[in-house]
Amino acid sequence: MDHPNTSPRGWDLTRIVLGVMTIGGLAMASFWVLRPFLLATIWATMIVVATWPTLRAVQARLWGKRALAVAVMTVVMLLLIALPLATAVIGVAERTDEIVAWSKSLAEYVLAGPPEWVARLPLVGGKLAQRWQAVASASSDELQTQAAPYLRDVAHWILGQIGTVGTLLVELLLTVIISVILYANGESAAAGVLAFTRRLSGQAGERAAVLSARAIRAVALGIVVTALMFPTRCSSPRSCSCSVSLRSAPFRCCSARWCGRSGTAGRSGAR
Repeated sequence: MDHPNTSPRGWDLTRIVLGVMTIGGLAMASFWVLRPFLLATIWATMIVVATWPTLRAVQARLWGKRALAVAVMTVVMLLLIALPLATAVIGVAERTDEIVAWSKSLAEYVLAGPPEWVARLPLVGGKLAQRWQAVASASSDELQTQAAPYLRDVAHWILGQIGTVGTLLVELLLTVIISVILYANGESAAAGVLAFTRRLSGQAGERAAVLSARAIRAVALGIVVTALMFPTRCSSPRSCSCSVSLRSAPFRCCSARWCGRSGTAGRSGAR
């Protein structure tokens, strides 16, 4: 004999609501935990996707060993980060004596009195000349007392900038670490992304993921090519033209050796 279902109908709705709230809370907590790593993860993903063909080429030259190729790419990234920082530190260290001498001379600097034309300025001339003369006749101790609040604000600003630089360095190191992980396990990460997009939208999601990777790589290549070619080879916008041809070569730009042909190369490439 079948027993009738005596459970209230609202019980299923309650379970659904509680389940959705629990999943939403877990998602928000996960996002809050991963929030400091999101920016580094995005940058690392873009770097790895853009330089993946380079990694494969380096791996092919290093007897097919992924570990050696990852080590080479990591060293290159660290050099790109360390060289500008080392240049800045060396530049500051070389000018330490000049900075110390400038700070000492600033304490001994004597401000001259106001010129005569300052007092003849309309509306504000008298007050400006009086204030200028008061500052010029004040002693160094009085000036330091008056400037103390402003120097405190400047010191706080400098400390804030140092904190910003420190945060940037931490982000760069996180980017390098995540890039190394993605370099070492790139195929697994790509398979996971493709499986996720396939689960969401089928073949259309998979094609969207592949097109996104190709777009990232194309944008990075375009930025690098533009930075390398235009500032060094195109000296004049009128004498050097650049065109994009979809039928033949991807880029046709008249460089320094082509600019002497009176712009014919640029016009023929456009045609």
